[in-house]
Amino acid sequence: MVKGYEEIMAEVASGLTGDFEADGQYLWDKGQEYREHELATEILRGLGRLFDEIMPDEARAKFDEVCRLEERRFLAVEAIAEEAHFNVYKKNWPRALELIESAVKKVEEDFLAYEDDAVSEYHYFRNVFEEVIYSNLYEPAKEVRRMPEDYALVYGLYGVILFELKRYEEAEVVLKRALRINPVQTDFLSELSEIYKLRQDWDNYVALSKRMLECAYTSGGVAKGLRNLGYYFIEQKDFETAVAMYAMSINFEESQVSSAELMYIQQLTGEQVEIPGFDDMKAIFEMHEIQMGVNEKVLGLAYALGRHFKEAGEKDLARFHFGVVYDLTKSEEVKGEIAKLGN
Repeated sequence: MVKGYEEIMAEVASGLTGDFEADGQYLWDKGQEYREHELATEILRGLGRLFDEIMPDEARAKFDEVCRLEERRFLAVEAIAEEAHFNVYKKNWPRALELIESAVKKVEEDFLAYEDDAVSEYHYFRNVFEEVIYSNLYEPAKEVRRMPEDYALVYGLYGVILFELKRYEEAEVVLKRALRINPVQTDFLSELSEIYKLRQDWDNYVALSKRMLECAYTSGGVAKGLRNLGYYFIEQKDFETAVAMYAMSINFEESQVSSAELMYIQQLTGEQVEIPGFDDMKAIFEMHEIQMGVNEKVLGLAYALGRHFKEAGEKDLARFHFGVVYDLTKSEEVKGEIAKLGN
């Protein structure tokens, strides 16, 4: 009978003695033993985690210094990305591309070390809440492990620059990579959806727009997902539904785009735009299987975490999560909870 990953790792762990030098050699030997195994990637990573667990304080201090050097190296990458972003702002696309490609080159080798395997998937989330959203909404079957740096920052910006240069196929590949790193970052979902919009690939466009709505935890993210869907329904000449999408988006974010599109619908139909009442609005969203604004599950998670961190005395984290709820709901009760936390 072929041994599975968990059985192999349990067997390896049972052979540790508590002598760091001997155990280090033992784990190295096990790595050589399993290097040709069908689960070699998973086993070698597991051996690395075991080695990290048994490392004594003195050795760990040296290891941490190496890690700090790596962090400083990534800070240099971030600085390059920031300069590339500044050139995006100036619309100096050739310089922006030159800079971001140098940053990508520096992180490419690191990123490849964190490819998903049979037992783990690797992500970088910008905050605790993003990881909670991902775990609760998508219920990953594998163990979620954290990448050491925000590689998505670099790939996401690269995708934006490629899009502006009309290199859409390359932009699609890069943005999918950014989303593999952070699957709930709505900025990347939005940028990727623009590629499908240009291609009139409506299935992918609508799927990404609904996904934005599903995981958005800012009013701007919710509004953008709704505006996307409004655009789609204009293209389908379903003006009643388009009006509902744009009207709902305005509840989350005042936008000249939404106002202009509502005026455009009025010009196309030759009729005064009428905003549906609540019951009609609800019926329209249900008919198209579109969530009506913010995901209630996301809202509930944010509130629960706000309460949890408040009780734990973690004021900054409590303030952040209550802030998410207030941004999405403008609830006076939640505003009061934030005020109670003080400065």
